[in-house]
Amino acid sequence: MVRNRNRPNIIIRVIALLAAVLLGLPPASALAADMIDVSSWQTGITVTTTGAQIVVAKATEGTTYVNPDCDRVVQQALAAGQGVGVYHFANTANSPQAEAEWFNRNTEGYIGRGIVPILDWEPSQPWNVQWAAQWVDAVRARWDTIPIIYMNQSTENSYDWSPLVQRNVGLWVAAYTLGYTPIYGFNP
Repeated sequence: MVRNRNRPNIIIRVIALLAAVLLGLPPASALAADMIDVSSWQTGITVTTTGAQIVVAKATEGTTYVNPDCDRVVQQALAAGQGVGVYHFANTANSPQAEAEWFNRNTEGYIGRGIVPILDWEPSQPWNVQWAAQWVDAVRARWDTIPIIYMNQSTENSYDWSPLVQRNVGLWVAAYTLGYTPIYGFNP
């Protein structure tokens, strides 16, 4: 989904800032960065014409799904000099180690290329912070990069994420419920 530049979204600003730190971009440019999230729902999109400076593509889900358009999107974004992240959609019915292994195996070619690994944390049940921590640890060990975890605001507020935050894991919090109320001086 492409965000409207006239109404900057705090979510974009937060992920842009986190991505900028991890990608080595200056924070001032990150505050004005536009980002696009691409999954198989946007198959065939030309990310270089969206105006996005950062492209986040769904790579995997569970232990069996691979987004068939992910690599094309990632390669296109890299060639255009856009910041890039790839994410795994968690299915907590599986072990975190199995899901991390699936993600690592299917994103092997992205390791060491300045791409940010992300865990999309929207499981139906259980909401287990330790599951997320184990996934992060396994991906971090392979990528030698600290993943980011995407979650909704209710999840962030309902669970103790301090074990991950203490390990410098960034929490990318969707703030859809905030409407047009300014957050830290920004209007979502």
